[in-house]
Amino acid sequence: SCFGANDGTISVDLADASTSIPYNFDLFDVNTGLPLIPGFDVTETEDKTAKSVVYSNVPPGLYRVVFFKAGCPSLVIQDPPFGFDITEPAEIIGNVDDIDPDCTAAAGVGNGQVDISFTGGIGPYTIIWSGPTAVPNGTLSTAANLDAGNYTVTITDVNGCPEILNVTVPITTPANAGPPTGLACSSNSFAL
Repeated sequence: SCFGANDGTISVDLADASTSIPYNFDLFDVNTGLPLIPGFDVTETEDKTAKSVVYSNVPPGLYRVVFFKAGCPSLVIQDPPFGFDITEPAEIIGNVDDIDPDCTAAAGVGNGQVDISFTGGIGPYTIIWSGPTAVPNGTLSTAANLDAGNYTVTITDVNGCPEILNVTVPITTPANAGPPTGLACSSNSFAL
């Protein structure tokens, strides 16, 4: 579902397996040739009556299931051509590309702006902004007319995988030197 979730599933059903002879299933990593030992992260659920096995919490990789029955050669079960391929989407990575400060001190009339971008995950995406200024949900790359303050942008892909960006829009106001005053230095004078 999400990058790093390790929540793949492999299911195998053998309708013609004999239940009178003891048997078991093992899950093997095709690349290493070694079995995955259930109990660490991978969960194995065998149903002897239904002659099936389900492996869950399987990390990305290529796998095959081997069926062992006492007194018989093992049966290798794999999805052609290379095995059961458990994949994961690319990680969602969000970036704050640019922040323009709010140059007004009054709330509700901000002119700050934030530009974001992101990659990874699987579309379509849901994008929700929260902060001092309401931003329409679904606003993808640029949020404008923002008041100064802290904003949270939550990007969620179709599988429910989130990426959260925290952004601070600063306030910048023009400098105010105060009222003009006359200063005298020797024979020269000037007003500020």
